[in-house]
This record gives sequence, structure tokens and C-alpha cells, in this order.
Amino acid sequence: MENEDVEPDAIVFNTLISGLRKQRRVDEGIDMFKKVMLKGCDPNPGTYQEVLYALLDAKRYLEAKDFMAVMIDKRVNPSFKSYKVIV
Repeated sequence: MENEDVEPDAIVFNTLISGLRKQRRVDEGIDMFKKVMLKGCDPNPGTYQEVLYALLDAKRYLEAKDFMAVMIDKRVNPSFKSYKVIV
């Protein structure tokens, strides 16, 4: 993708992270999220939600709680569903 002078945006990364989540490849999804940040591509709320859902699906609740705090710090509001699962 990058070799063809195509710059991925948040929507592309969301799709990739979602695919990794569905394959239960949570750590790769988190790495992809970090790559988004390093590339200077601003993640949108959907990007954060995909990572959060991946952590929740994997029953990594403490990490999900910490990640939710990061979301709130970045002024990205988690969904009601996310709050409900964490509580």
C-alpha cells in the first residue's frame, strides 16, 4: 500500500485493526494502532474503539480500562457499551 504512494488514513487503519481483532490477533492490532500514531495519522474515535473492543474481546480488562483512560485523556468518548463492559 505505502509502496504505491498511497497514504493510509484512519479508515484504512480501522479496517486493518478490525480484521486483526476478528482474527484474535490483539497484540498485532495494538501494534497497528501504535503505527498509526507514529505515522502522524490522527486516529479517529473508531480507531480507539477497535483497539478497545479487541482488548475487551480478549478479556484483557485491566488493559482495556487503562486504554479507556487514554481515550478519555485524548477527549475520545468511549461508547456506552464499552463503559458497561468495564464496569
